[in-house]
Amino acid sequence: SAPLAGLDGLKVGTPMVALLDVVTDPDFASNRTIYFTYTEYHDRTIGNTSIARAVLDVNANAIRDVKVLLKTHPFLPNDQTLGMGTKTGGRLAIGKDGFIYATIGDRDNAGTRPWGVAQVNDTHLGKIVRITKDGAPAPGNPFIGVAGALPEIWATGIRSPQGFVMAPDGTLWETEHGPRGGDELNKIQRGKNYGW
Repeated sequence: SAPLAGLDGLKVGTPMVALLDVVTDPDFASNRTIYFTYTEYHDRTIGNTSIARAVLDVNANAIRDVKVLLKTHPFLPNDQTLGMGTKTGGRLAIGKDGFIYATIGDRDNAGTRPWGVAQVNDTHLGKIVRITKDGAPAPGNPFIGVAGALPEIWATGIRSPQGFVMAPDGTLWETEHGPRGGDELNKIQRGKNYGW
């Protein structure tokens, strides 16, 4: 088809949106719901990864009822080592539990001084997050109620997530590449720290 209309439903006030991943709801045949990730530009800087939901309207060749479920924190990376546009993550999977899992890259520029956000739980950077289809922290997330931690976090210590899939048996797999080798294939588990 031609590109779908309706992205204006994101109400982004800057000139560009960078679309990342898209997955269909398990009940897509009846509810036509999709989930997708994107980043926004602000003052020529690429913002962090956001997660949204919409309904596909085939007859109108558009998406409608767009709802932003999660804008990751901070909205803009706030470190001078930022590599503009790097390591946004944004891969999606829907679990057998019905919750949405997403990869969020650490946004570091792979310079000589790594940015330690993947080990700090007051930011979504360098994490796997898990939310409900309405955007709330999913029940059972390991950091709910932990002082100074964001409740959407499912796993930590993630660098540059590239591949992400939920296997038929419910196992969540993620691949990422290291700064100078050290690429990883990870079995993502609740509350686990993957070391970056």
